[in-house]
Amino acid sequence: MTTCHIFTKIILKKSLRWLLGVIGALAVITISLFGTIDYTPLPEQPFYKKTMAELDTLNPIHHKPKSKLKTSWSVINITPKSAMPMAGYAPRSHFDKVHDSVYVRILAIDNGDIQSFIISADLLLFPPALKDKVAEQLGQKKSKRFLYFTATHAHSSLGAWNNSIVGNLILGNYNELWVDSFIKQNSFSN
Repeated sequence: MTTCHIFTKIILKKSLRWLLGVIGALAVITISLFGTIDYTPLPEQPFYKKTMAELDTLNPIHHKPKSKLKTSWSVINITPKSAMPMAGYAPRSHFDKVHDSVYVRILAIDNGDIQSFIISADLLLFPPALKDKVAEQLGQKKSKRFLYFTATHAHSSLGAWNNSIVGNLILGNYNELWVDSFIKQNSFSN
């Protein structure tokens, strides 16, 4: 047997192993995608029952306004001064210029008894680390203070705000300095 035949035989074996590996991986993925469909009506689902039971404990009649309804709003520019990774479908490099600034908008509603805050960010999701720090400053633990966090779901906005394996992969490496500087720069206390 010539060297050429031996070399060809080795390449064919490696190619066959690689092909079988790919076919095996695709078979495992395909099989894992199959599952049963749950046709249980929504009112019979455990999460639905739990949510409805919690909603039944709320009694808005006990909260009577102590003064006229007061509202205020604020817009905070959270565009970082230095380049940061961008959130999206896959890891993307740092932005090199700003086309549109990134904001957090806050709507506060107070009836003298209950304070409610709607906090919306121009981000893919509202960052859990930022949410926890804002909730701590606003005192969400107070029984008559409600916070609602939301985001515009922008796939071309800031990343680097989730310190998890998936967060670091999709949003870029976590930047706690940015989260902390945002809180220090924009005091949410009262």
